[in-house]
Amino acid sequence: MTDYKKEIIIRSIKIFDIVYLTILYFITALILAFSIDSFLIYLFGNEHETKTKYILIMEILLQIILTAIAFYIFKNLLELIPFPFQCTYGYNHDKVPLYKNASILMTLLILMQYELHDKVNIIKNKFSQ
Repeated sequence: MTDYKKEIIIRSIKIFDIVYLTILYFITALILAFSIDSFLIYLFGNEHETKTKYILIMEILLQIILTAIAFYIFKNLLELIPFPFQCTYGYNHDKVPLYKNASILMTLLILMQYELHDKVNIIKNKFSQ
């Protein structure tokens, strides 16, 4: 096989790897965000307008702490999932920046937590009055 064909195959595998990781991160973030939101609604309810600024700030901090813990645990768990084309044509899945960084997982996790967004908006409104 020529070097040109091998290079095309390796680049195709890399593109597939990026798509594969993005889908894994998206599904994980969706499940975690829903779980964190549901858990905090169960604990504190969702009547945020009636709560004081300080209670909302404490709830936001707790939600951020839970998000950071969930991110750390699930980032490490996702690293254990093998990539189907590891070592195919010498491809190394570990060298993909998205694999170790996982910033897309944290971004998606924060973006999908609607309760967090609601609380932050209410806090902004309360402090601007």
